[in-house]
Amino acid sequence: MNPEFTAILNRVNDISAHVFDETIQTGNFKKIGDFGTKRVIAFLSEYLKSKKPRYAVQVAQILGSPGSGKSYLAELILPHLSRSITLSTDQYNYGTREDRKKIIVKGGTPLDEKDFALLASHVRELHHLSSYETMVLPGPYDVQSGAALVRGLTQEVTGSFKNIIIEGNFYVGKGGASDIELDSLIYLHLNDVDRLHVRLIRDLTQGQTRAKDAEEVFDQFVSRQATQDTPYTLPFMASSDVILHATPKFMKDSIKNFSYAVYRKIK
Repeated sequence: MNPEFTAILNRVNDISAHVFDETIQTGNFKKIGDFGTKRVIAFLSEYLKSKKPRYAVQVAQILGSPGSGKSYLAELILPHLSRSITLSTDQYNYGTREDRKKIIVKGGTPLDEKDFALLASHVRELHHLSSYETMVLPGPYDVQSGAALVRGLTQEVTGSFKNIIIEGNFYVGKGGASDIELDSLIYLHLNDVDRLHVRLIRDLTQGQTRAKDAEEVFDQFVSRQATQDTPYTLPFMASSDVILHATPKFMKDSIKNFSYAVYRKIK
């Protein structure tokens, strides 16, 4: 491992590891097993197929902190579910990354950085979209600039959907940021040390340029840990239907693969 990365990782207070341990010890969860990526996708696909949705369209959320691999997991699940679409809460970001920093400086919270009302509106519209109708959604989130909504509604989708997968850092179900009726909540957990390691690789070796050096990555990580993860993400782990405890395998300055310990809530 890069010696600079090692020094930074040794400074992390692994808050999420403590929350995970407490949730598993005190919550009503049963361990299903330890899976590789293919098996965890198969498990999640079958789990979602077995669920009876409240309405004609099933809505599930993959919730987790930044850098936990939510979009990666959602992308892999999608082909296994018929008539499915994925929405990322990052698609509903206001402005650019610099614009959102100004929101926080002016006293706003991370909840003020996204248009959660528009997300809820789009989910309702997708529920009623017929096979011949078209609607327009935000385009993909730009990882370089952080831009999303500022680029306009550019993604056209046509036809009725059977599954909507929402992935993001904020709980959007009842009592959450968007108050959407969710049929399933899947929590993807990475220990904070591993998440920071992922961030260091992503930002400093894969060219995503959120930070200019390891120290700045660390500062951003700790800030989000305090202002976003602790108040808005981690509290909903215990409310999840499924918890995936992901462990990345690192090889030099890259991520080789993930393994997943899978826990399911016992009703």
